Amino acid sequence: MDRHLQQVHMENVKLIAGAEEARKRMGESRSKAKDLAEEVERQRMKIAEGAEEKRAAIRQLCIALEHYRDGYHTLRQAFAGHRRAPVLAT
Repeated sequence: MDRHLQQVHMENVKLIAGAEEARKRMGESRSKAKDLAEEVERQRMKIAEGAEEKRAAIRQLCIALEHYRDGYHTLRQAFAGHRRAPVLAT
């Protein structure tokens, strides 16, 4: 009977140690999951900032393109009335 009680006690000790190890690993896993979630959020913010910078650059390019297009049309209209008559070479 004593031997059986000792065996049960040893099994109990092993189970408790296993449970403690499992709790420790679970805590580490939760901590790691929290760190990874924070990293994902930081990366999302960087991506959002980069996307906004791209949109701003595209807006600036569109403004510049419109400015130069307007200048081209103005120049074209100015020279449209000043066409020379064709010269015949002899």
